[in-house]
Amino acid sequence: MNSVDPQSGQPEHPGGTPSRWRFADGVPPAWLRRVTVALGVLVVLLLLGVVGSIVLPGWWAGVVTGWVQGITSAGILVGLTCGVVFTALPAGIIAFAVRSSWQWRTRLIVAAAAAVLALPNVLTLVIDVGRTSSAYDARLDMVIGAPAFTGSTLVGAILALVGVAGGILGWRWLRRSRAELRKSRGEETPRRGLLRRGDRKAAGGSGSESDATSSGPQDAKGGGVQ
Repeated sequence: MNSVDPQSGQPEHPGGTPSRWRFADGVPPAWLRRVTVALGVLVVLLLLGVVGSIVLPGWWAGVVTGWVQGITSAGILVGLTCGVVFTALPAGIIAFAVRSSWQWRTRLIVAAAAAVLALPNVLTLVIDVGRTSSAYDARLDMVIGAPAFTGSTLVGAILALVGVAGGILGWRWLRRSRAELRKSRGEETPRRGLLRRGDRKAAGGSGSESDATSSGPQDAKGGGVQ
């Protein structure tokens, strides 16, 4: 049975010194839980990356060559579309999740789900720079069946990143400009709903006071104003 510290009243560690790895109720501290979850997610991503680099390049090369069918103009169009769509969507969702007021677990789940949307571009990169036999075979298939697809995907991804970064910076600049404009005019920025309710209450209160003043107390005998 563990002894109790006479000063703090908390149970002591069986060895005589309190443990920094557990709370008094035996629950691990918050930082340890966060590190454990982060390491678990990292291990899962590494395993998926290893499996994906072996299995998925051939599948993705088959999908792309089926779309392009050896036509250079189709390779450029499909590559630009994949680069823009599968970069702008995950980047925008991750940026929104990071700037949101959600709990960190929710942000992590949303960011991980958004990162999955970038899988086509990741597979294209793995095929282009990979050194495995599956990546080499997929690269040969794409060179023949999907010309200009890889370079167009890279251009589309760069354009998408520039567009998302420009949109975020433009939104922040617009908000800052509006705040400075209100500050220069000396205006406060309460919520519209609260402001309207306050105006209605003020108007109702002034109207009731004016009615009470105009009516005044009446004489019980004559019924007029005293």
